[in-house]
Amino acid sequence: PAERGRAVGLLASPLDYRIETEMLDQLDAFLPEEWSRYLLLRAVGINMVGLQRYVPEEYREEIYASAQAYADPRAYLAPTYARILAYHALHDISQRLIDNPLIAQNAFACTGVVSLPAYSGSFSGGDGHLYLARDFDFEGGESFGRQKSITYVLPPRGGEGAGGEREEASIPFAHVAWPGLAGCVTGMNREKIALFLNAAATKDFRRIGTPTILMAREILEQARSIEDAERIIRGTPVFVSDIIVVADGKTGR
Repeated sequence: PAERGRAVGLLASPLDYRIETEMLDQLDAFLPEEWSRYLLLRAVGINMVGLQRYVPEEYREEIYASAQAYADPRAYLAPTYARILAYHALHDISQRLIDNPLIAQNAFACTGVVSLPAYSGSFSGGDGHLYLARDFDFEGGESFGRQKSITYVLPPRGGEGAGGEREEASIPFAHVAWPGLAGCVTGMNREKIALFLNAAATKDFRRIGTPTILMAREILEQARSIEDAERIIRGTPVFVSDIIVVADGKTGR
């Protein structure tokens, strides 16, 4: 994890400077009153104190190493590691604020498309494969759309554990996101398990939990079937609801 984190910090920085600039500008636009920004940031900061408990140690180590590997131009806002870790919950935080009366409303929507083999094979020139597509319409600023990266993660191979038991190997995967993001919003692993996330706000939420994008990464690292993915989803204490589309290219489900 530390090696991956350092590589991310050196190659891409844990967060693109332009993305953070636009996020701060968006905050000013959504909360034009200074007192409302102060109250929101204080409330979010207090709420995030317990976030580490819901993030697997491996991911914490990776994010920490990434945060330490570059000169942070905005360290004055908050300690780098704590700030970068909190940004991994940005999706969850913003989703809980969609209906907040203090926030000026913009359109928040993402679109996903699935074409099952029975349908894609009927198109002109179709090959009967399973297709997933999505666009990312999160209104976080131009840089969210322009500063994309495709990251290939090659975890260590499995081996013999400390107690002599066989450790299962994590699965290599690729995901499309932004430089420095340890979590996933869209991706596929070597077992042909693919997924994407779309926001779906409901009245059900926890005060704090595991960021959904980190749960998505665990699916890509561990799931070899849709049943594996469902087990991970049901067993993860996330703190907002989402539409989680999972597909298996081996079976067409």
